[in-house]
Amino acid sequence: MDFTDRKLPKSAAGELKRVTFESISPYVPVFAPVYVFMKRNEKFLGIKSPLDFFTPSDLEKLKAYDCVYVPRKVFDQVSAFQDAGRRVKTLLFEKPLEVAKGKQDSAYPEVKLPPSGFEVSDTVIRVLGPIWGKKLRIEPFFLAAFVEDLCSPLPENSVLPARERDIEAYESGVLRAALAVFIAIHLGFCSKSFLDELRTKVFRRFALSEVQNYSAFDLSEIEEITALLIRSSVEREIDGNAVRALDGTVAARFASRLDRVRDQLIKSSPFQGSIYGPEGFLNAG
Repeated sequence: MDFTDRKLPKSAAGELKRVTFESISPYVPVFAPVYVFMKRNEKFLGIKSPLDFFTPSDLEKLKAYDCVYVPRKVFDQVSAFQDAGRRVKTLLFEKPLEVAKGKQDSAYPEVKLPPSGFEVSDTVIRVLGPIWGKKLRIEPFFLAAFVEDLCSPLPENSVLPARERDIEAYESGVLRAALAVFIAIHLGFCSKSFLDELRTKVFRRFALSEVQNYSAFDLSEIEEITALLIRSSVEREIDGNAVRALDGTVAARFASRLDRVRDQLIKSSPFQGSIYGPEGFLNAG
C-alpha cells in the first residue's frame, strides 16, 4: 500500500513513535509506514509500506538500527481498532472456567459461569457496531487491523508467495479476508478455528487465485460479498448501507444485523480513523 511521505526530516521525530524489533512479528502485516533514521543524512527513510510484512532476514538486517519508527497519529488510530479486535477475541475465545462440580458459586466468587451463546453474540455486536463509524462506513485498512488482532496470523506459506506473485492482489486478499471474518462474526460464527480457516481461504482465493471449497453455501456467498464491497486494494471505504442492495440470503441476514447497528449502536462511535489527509499516510485528494 502506497504512502505519501517516503522521507521525513529529522524535525519530524516528535511526530513519530519508536517501535522495538521485539514487537514486530515476521510475516504479519504492519499497519503504518515504517521508517528508520539515517544518521548520515539525518533523515527518516521509509522502508516498509502499510500491509507489507517483514521476513526474518529483513529483521536480521535491521539490527544495525536501534529501532524503527511509525507515525504516531496513524499508530493511535490503528490501536483503537486493534484493541477492539482483542476485546472480541476475549469474548469469543477465552472462556471463563466453570465452577467445580458439587460446589456453590458463592464459594468461588472469582470464577464466572460461561455466558450463553445469545449473551456472547449480543455483546460482540455491541463491540462491532461502533467500529462502523457514524455513517455505517469503515475504511478496509482499519478493518484489517481489527481482524489481525482477532485471528491467528495468515500462514507464511500463503502470504509469502502471494506477495511475490502480485503485491496488489496480496493487499486485496488481506483486506477481503478481513471483511469475510467481519461479516461472519456479524452472522454469529464464533469458532476461532473456523474464522482462521475462513480468513486463509478467502485470502488465498483473491491473493493466489485459488478456487476454494467451502463446507456451507453461506461461506461462498460471504466470499462473493467481499469482492463486491472491496473491488480493489485501493477501495477507500466499505459502505454498510450498500449491503441492502445485494442479492442472497447471507446479504439479507447481514443487512438485518446492520439495521440494528445503524439504529442503535453507532450514534456515539469513537472510531473515526482515516488513512487519508493529515491524520493518515495518504493525501486526501
